[in-house]
Amino acid sequence: MEFDNPQARSYLAELFKVTGTNLDSEASMYDVGAALGLEKNEAGALAEELIIEGWVGLKSLSGGIGITAEGLSILDVKGTEPGGVVLRLENDLILGEDARAVLESVIEEIKEEISKKQQNYDHLEEIIIDIKTLQVQLLSSKAKTAIIREILRSVSATLSGDNSSALGAKIEEIISK
Repeated sequence: MEFDNPQARSYLAELFKVTGTNLDSEASMYDVGAALGLEKNEAGALAEELIIEGWVGLKSLSGGIGITAEGLSILDVKGTEPGGVVLRLENDLILGEDARAVLESVIEEIKEEISKKQQNYDHLEEIIIDIKTLQVQLLSSKAKTAIIREILRSVSATLSGDNSSALGAKIEEIISK
């Protein structure tokens, strides 16, 4: 199956959005399909096609699936370590659909990271404003890559003051040209 099927690409991107950067994560093939407005049988058939291609792996007999390294590759997600993935923002003017899914996952990681740490109000406010600015930019059908890169640069600088080195390094990898 060529990846000229927009429904298959959307399904794989949605699976990646749900499972995040962990290749061991599992999601229901039916829930992924439902998020795209597919009926249960349509979602199952599409998942089976992606499993046959090797882009999705079957995790459980009850319909649990996960994205594979090949699936990440087809979405142009670059691996940085076993089980972890990072996108590099290209120099394209407009952010691609696959990059959106990765950025939404990164936003969730940032939220989790800041919720774990005790921070002063000004510091927390700065990160939250950056997150909200990212989310607003992602609402646009033509999100600007340069704006996303600069916001992520700000988040990275703020997090580096928090000793959140793993997430900060991941963000630096994303924004590196």
